[in-house]
Amino acid sequence: MGSAAGWLSLKIVDRAEASAPAAGGALPARHRLLISVPKRSVRLAIRRNRIKRLIREAVRLDGLFSRQDRTHLLKVQRDPGAIGLAETRQALREAGAR
Repeated sequence: MGSAAGWLSLKIVDRAEASAPAAGGALPARHRLLISVPKRSVRLAIRRNRIKRLIREAVRLDGLFSRQDRTHLLKVQRDPGAIGLAETRQALREAGAR
């Protein structure tokens, strides 16, 4: 198993100061989740894609980051090693607690 501590960081941005909507009227608010897995941190594309899938699934299962007025940016700081869904969920909870 990989080490779960410190491989994932979270940045939250309020979208209250977002730009004005297009001429068609107000756009409905929706949840925004941005996931960044840099090639510098995780070399193989297969592993980068798996990490992104695990993060999306963990967010879906836990119902984390459900506020509509925020953008959540999750960035992988270093290669977490061989992780599973349980480790990813734990890392998300830890990143959200910071």
